[in-house]
Amino acid sequence: MPLRSLKNYLCQRFGEEYYNERKGTRRWLPADFHTWLAELKDKNDIVSVVSAYVHLTRKGRLHWGNCPFHHEKTPSFCVNEELQIYKCFGCGAAGDVIKFVQESEHTDFNGAVQMLAERAGMEVPR
Repeated sequence: MPLRSLKNYLCQRFGEEYYNERKGTRRWLPADFHTWLAELKDKNDIVSVVSAYVHLTRKGRLHWGNCPFHHEKTPSFCVNEELQIYKCFGCGAAGDVIKFVQESEHTDFNGAVQMLAERAGMEVPR
């Protein structure tokens, strides 16, 4: 299901109307979409997801490893377990668990959400 279809479905099922005063447009926003995404991110710890792609070593509060997005000899890829984010100081790649799966698997937002939902045993709303 394309991202637009998923968003449209979620808006129809859980939606509420939102008026953007600056743009002067109306659109439907899902009331529970952000809640569902937060639950999905909670069930998919970024360290365990990234560890499936990269060998990570814990140093203090952070986990370090070689970046999966470019070739390097010394670790510059950092994963923060507390904030649930990653950052590569070599190529500048950064984001959360959904963005990591998007870039690693070369997929769109919808594909990454579906992969993470399967991994967590959650059902994507249809």
